[in-house]
Amino acid sequence: EVQKLDNSNWVVHTPASYTGNKTGLEFKVSQNGNTGSARQAKFVVYNKISGESLPFTFTQEAYVWNVTASDSYSFNEINANNSAYSFKVKCSDAWKITGVPASGWLSVSPTGDVAGLDEKTVTIEPDSDNLSLDTDRTATLVIDGSFAGVDHKKQIIVTQQHFVFDVTETTINLTDNKSTTKTIKIKSSDSWIAKTNNSDVVTVSPANGTASRATGHDCTLSIKTNYTADPRSAEVTVQAENYSDFKKTVTIDQPAYQFKVDNAEQAIAPAGVENQAVSVTCS
Repeated sequence: EVQKLDNSNWVVHTPASYTGNKTGLEFKVSQNGNTGSARQAKFVVYNKISGESLPFTFTQEAYVWNVTASDSYSFNEINANNSAYSFKVKCSDAWKITGVPASGWLSVSPTGDVAGLDEKTVTIEPDSDNLSLDTDRTATLVIDGSFAGVDHKKQIIVTQQHFVFDVTETTINLTDNKSTTKTIKIKSSDSWIAKTNNSDVVTVSPANGTASRATGHDCTLSIKTNYTADPRSAEVTVQAENYSDFKKTVTIDQPAYQFKVDNAEQAIAPAGVENQAVSVTCS
């Protein structure tokens, strides 16, 4: 007779007793999808005639499920600035990765493996720049190693930041002809260059800068005095150095030099008038 010595239900044996010699006793073992420690089921075979007993134990290893990936990972918007992100997957059974974007902006390799305990390295990286000025790219990857009715899943949210290109001020309207300085702040994912179309009106310093998407860099526009009798304008163009489509134009309008005399011609009576006044305006 075969008897179970514990309450385990993952090993089943039928029938419970035999008559005569019996070889190759059959036990049905359920799959173990649980992680943690190995599990055991204890049995004993009794000889009803002699009273002898022979104990034996089944030991089943725990399910192996280990993913070293973080919950999220963010890539730079310029792909040349990125390094691939890698993590390891170890699983007792077959596993797969779902959620890879159909648009193809994110490369994932491999996307799964057959059953086995070989540890695999998964590598993910963007395939292109994200040139959107307002939208991050996002993918939710799910590594699924579910087995025997037990869920084994790991989710990773992968983001590629959007491109940043902004100039804080694009219109400068001066109220007089005098020299002055104006400071603009340039935020850019890429290095940038700034140049004027008229250096007689305005000079730029610095004329180039490194990438800074968060805090940005100051750029000083030094505007010269306008000694002419006409108002004048100039433009400063700020452009991402390696992405010519990203540019901003700063327009500068400056009034003319003022020099005029009001009441320049006056009629004076023969008897004369004291304290005759004229009005002079000069910048």
